[in-house]
Amino acid sequence: MTSSAPKWSLAFRLARREIRGGIQGLRVFVACLVLGVGAIAAVGSLTEAFRHGVEAQSRAILGGDVELSATLGDLSNEQQDWLATQGTVSRVVETRAMVRGLESDIRGLVELKAVDDAYPLVGQVLLETAVPWDDALSQRDGIWGAAVEPRLLPRLGLKVGDRLRIGELVVEIRALISREPDRVGAGFVLAPRVFLTDRALDETGLIQFGSQAQFAYRILLPDGVTPDDFKKAVDAFAPNAPWRVRDPGEGAISAQEFVDRVGLFFTFVALSTLLVGGVGVGNAVKGYLDGKTGSIAIQKTLGATGPLIFRSYLIQILLLSAVSILIGLAAGALTPNLVIVAFADALPIRPEVSVYPIPLLIALAYGLLVTLAFAIWPIARARDTSPAQLFRDVVASQRPWPRPLYVGAIIDAVAWLCVLGVLLTPYRTFALLFLAGAALLFLILRLEAAVFIRLAKALGRPRNPTIRLAITNLYRPGAPTASAVLSIGLGLTLLMTISLIDGNISAQLAEEAPERAPSFFMLDIRRDQTASLDALVESMPTASDYRRVAMIRAQIIEINGIPVDIESLNPDVRWVFQRERNLTYAATMPEGTVIARGDCWPENYDGPPAISLGLDIAESLNIGVGDSLTFDIVGRQMSAEIANLRDVDWDEGGAQFAVIFAPGALENAPQRHMATLRVDPSVEETVYNQVADRFPNITVIWVRDAAEAIGALLSELAVAVRAATSVTLLAGILVLAGALASGHRHRLYDAVILKVLGATRRRVLLGYVIEYALLGFGTALVSSLVAVAAAYLVITQVMDADWFWLPQTLITTVLAATLATIALGLIGTWRALGKKTAPVLRTQ
Repeated sequence: MTSSAPKWSLAFRLARREIRGGIQGLRVFVACLVLGVGAIAAVGSLTEAFRHGVEAQSRAILGGDVELSATLGDLSNEQQDWLATQGTVSRVVETRAMVRGLESDIRGLVELKAVDDAYPLVGQVLLETAVPWDDALSQRDGIWGAAVEPRLLPRLGLKVGDRLRIGELVVEIRALISREPDRVGAGFVLAPRVFLTDRALDETGLIQFGSQAQFAYRILLPDGVTPDDFKKAVDAFAPNAPWRVRDPGEGAISAQEFVDRVGLFFTFVALSTLLVGGVGVGNAVKGYLDGKTGSIAIQKTLGATGPLIFRSYLIQILLLSAVSILIGLAAGALTPNLVIVAFADALPIRPEVSVYPIPLLIALAYGLLVTLAFAIWPIARARDTSPAQLFRDVVASQRPWPRPLYVGAIIDAVAWLCVLGVLLTPYRTFALLFLAGAALLFLILRLEAAVFIRLAKALGRPRNPTIRLAITNLYRPGAPTASAVLSIGLGLTLLMTISLIDGNISAQLAEEAPERAPSFFMLDIRRDQTASLDALVESMPTASDYRRVAMIRAQIIEINGIPVDIESLNPDVRWVFQRERNLTYAATMPEGTVIARGDCWPENYDGPPAISLGLDIAESLNIGVGDSLTFDIVGRQMSAEIANLRDVDWDEGGAQFAVIFAPGALENAPQRHMATLRVDPSVEETVYNQVADRFPNITVIWVRDAAEAIGALLSELAVAVRAATSVTLLAGILVLAGALASGHRHRLYDAVILKVLGATRRRVLLGYVIEYALLGFGTALVSSLVAVAAAYLVITQVMDADWFWLPQTLITTVLAATLATIALGLIGTWRALGKKTAPVLRTQ
């Protein structure tokens, strides 16, 4: 016990002297650790910054202290008068509409947002044009003003000052909207936004009984009154009213969920970067110790014990890792500032810039654990190797397994990494799958390296000396084959997996949608318009696949008589229960319906309420035929028994409903109709204009425009995904460079001996090119197979979509990886070939 402190003190002095001599050979170690820890710290800090930003801006996102909304009709005058007594009120009405430019005569779909004079209660609307907000929407010379999103103008061929026809009203475009404070709370908006006053909306004639519009009342509560107090007052005033009351926390839940899911994805990309960097840490430490062979041998010959050697080099690595981790933490902490500077105008939510200690502590823990997990092994092998073996290491490396104590320490570090990865995310199933996939990938790449070496040995010694040099370099003592395969494979597999998933999503939109989806979706069709619309469609010579169904807004509130607890549900089906959804009724099932369980009702069904439910939803809820769901339909509760379960193809492109009622229950409920229609592409624009002119209240969604909007959104997400995965790729390149550099000493010695024996620089260089080409191509080939398997499972099982083969992506990536391996390998080899013979031989 008394000798332990002096030994650690001596180890520290030896480590300090070694560090003073320089850290040549550990630059890749520093780079990998900075990159990995920086990625973890950056993702954590940015996620926290956005989360705090959502919390700080939650009132602006909601539009007030509390929001009361209704989708099946506006509040009565009595109800509005009562609401005015509860605080300062702002009324917002949102609906869709078809508009037409008077100057251009081009039609288009817009999202109308009608506001009163009190809007916005919280925050500020920013305009691109120098027009006061009130003047932008006011009435001048009998013409109401409108503010629009800039993307509307090129669609309709208009400019500021031109006029729009919205229903029965003509308005003037007076301003362009740069930012609206409650935009995030609206979620994904398919069409450009148009702002009007609520009085102008009344003159459009679009809002009638049953219109698909949302009426929202944002309230600023008096001091001392909480949202819970308001909810109690609403329940006391109108206990059965079909209203939805939200506080700022509920209003920002969609934004918070988006931040959490994006943060989850980027966290695991960062973890992948850290794991790839961990391999670089191991390679760099091994290469560093290889360069210290003589020093270690001399120390052991002079009486230095194995524990002293281990402690000395462990201290060096830990000191260097501490500096690297601090640099990574500083870079991660600064990331929110950099994001604001670079993307201030594009961010829907402004992050709250601060130093968040928890993400930094997590990144610190990850950095230390990765250092220990990957650095202990090479240090322990040096500790347990005899001086004679160390002196012979140049030509005959004999590295024993570390002692059980060190193997146990490595296992502990890996175990803690896994525990942190699982405990620090609410998506623990995904975390476990990620860890299992990472472990499997490590195993596959290790097996690949072993197969590489065996195949190289099995090829024997070809007569061509250049090829013989390339092949024997793959299995000679000290060959970097195993570490290079692992280094290339980890980063490449992740990047290819993401690329294949992104490519499949793009292919789904580009190739499947035009074939399977209808030309148009038509919404908000009133009952009194159905006959006229049917007649118009019948007069169209190329019309086909016309289907019109009734839509009723309802919310599922109970399962088998038990109130729905959203948080306890499977995340995959929460969307069905979170708010009111559209459902329909039908005497017969749509053509092509596949009944998986149960039986269809007869066309003349006259029994108690019965429903058909989507099979995937039922399985996620663990319910089936005979169970019941209770719906809130315009304030009226109705329970219905599940009569059958359907296989619902959500990718089919037509009108799909999670719930279909049997006839007899909903015919008299407030409803609107929707229709789908397919026409020849050459007449789509004509049909679009005909319906928009004849029925200005009907929302006509041109599938082509919708696909473009979704495609643009996916493109933006793809850029972010590629930017994140490129960090992992950069780590992989650094690790590969380190793996190849770790064999530089052997390369130098080999090159000198070959030059002495008469080999030309060209021949030696060609041998190395063949070696690196074999290494890069073989690894990329196996990585592509693993990536295809992973992407296929995500696309077909997780996303339940069709798989598209993308050979061009695979071929490009394999060739790029091969060329990168050759280039990085030759950088070090060229330096080795340039060394003079005599100085190198004198050091051996």
